[in-house]
Amino acid sequence: MATAFTTGDFIASTTSTSAEAGAYVPEIWSQEVIAPYKANRVLADLVTRWNFKGQKGDTLNIPTFVRGSANSKTAEPVVTPNVTNSTLTTVSIDKHIEYTVLIEKFAEVQAMASMRRAYTDDAGYAIARKVDWDLHLLGRSAPTTTPAPGGNVVGADYADAVIGSNGSTTWSPTANANAGNAASLTDAGIRRMLRSMDDNNVPMSDRVFVIPPVEKESLLGIARFTEQAFVGSGESIRNGMVGQLYNTPVIVTSNCPNVLDGASSADQRAGLLLHKGAWVLVEQLGVEAIVAFLSEFLATQLTWHTIYGVKEVRATNVIPFIVPA
Repeated sequence: MATAFTTGDFIASTTSTSAEAGAYVPEIWSQEVIAPYKANRVLADLVTRWNFKGQKGDTLNIPTFVRGSANSKTAEPVVTPNVTNSTLTTVSIDKHIEYTVLIEKFAEVQAMASMRRAYTDDAGYAIARKVDWDLHLLGRSAPTTTPAPGGNVVGADYADAVIGSNGSTTWSPTANANAGNAASLTDAGIRRMLRSMDDNNVPMSDRVFVIPPVEKESLLGIARFTEQAFVGSGESIRNGMVGQLYNTPVIVTSNCPNVLDGASSADQRAGLLLHKGAWVLVEQLGVEAIVAFLSEFLATQLTWHTIYGVKEVRATNVIPFIVPA
């Protein structure tokens, strides 16, 4: 039975009469989408990643290590064994996402060869954005919905988030007559969040601030964060991507969720102080391409897809914070 595609689903016309784009085997399409997929990932490269490729099953049990203690030793009595109290974190591999285009043979014959690159670049970006988005949503402590990438997140979902100005006041979407109490990052707020992680014995390595573009603007207005003496590695925030705040890298991404206040206004955004051990990404199938010719439509269907799962492992290793949009 034929699939009920509509006219708008097809790429049916071109503006070039160059050489035929040709039929490309799936392996080539798969290889070419990897570069833009990796280039557009942000959070996926900042969390713990487990390679489950080629394995069967829909669940992975990950040991979550709990720190032991050092005990005093006196003469003659036996040593004090630590009690094994590690737990297992269950990660469901339940996310199967795809990106598909349909190209009529008429368009395929007349299109320039660069058409292939346009599709692979867009597919890589879209899939990377979706994987990152699913990781961003782990920052919610009380999720109620699953918005699509770029969608608005209910403010109450971030029940344990703090505001950027002091790093300790709990975010409230109903504060200030339902306008919310979001506040931009300050030096004091940054230091307070870092202290919270220190108090929870979170390792100082592999921490990172993930902020929306609006907060880059705020940080650039704080002189000490653009002065060489205060950024740890001697590198100020630049190019909107990477810098150092007290030896903690800063990553800017437009994928930070928009957060609704009590009046349903999406004029807040969620950022993160994240340690690598907070979340896990389990990849069961890397980005794979499938190419099929649909004779009933005289069209080629190109699909890229991937299978993975995400899960929070250590809640104390991440601090979500809410700032104005």
